[in-house]
Amino acid sequence: MAESSIADDYFDHLVEYGLAICKECRYGILPSQVKSHLQRAHRISRKQADSAAEEVSNWVGLVEYASELLVPEQVAQPIKYSQPSVYHIMGG
Repeated sequence: MAESSIADDYFDHLVEYGLAICKECRYGILPSQVKSHLQRAHRISRKQADSAAEEVSNWVGLVEYASELLVPEQVAQPIKYSQPSVYHIMGG
């Protein structure tokens, strides 16, 4: 069985939208904001936050800037993690 990483413990990679989604907060987090999000919102150590940020930065296809996010006009099925009338990208 594969060992889970700190990034996998806190984030899912929503490949089709190029986002890292915080599993607990359900926010899209830009790679540049992973460390500060984990330290502020989840009170994890700097070392763990650095490790998670490095892992997430290696995920292929992530949106680097909120301005790069392509918001679909319509979707066939609800987007995993979405909440009605809530849209938030941390750092954007």
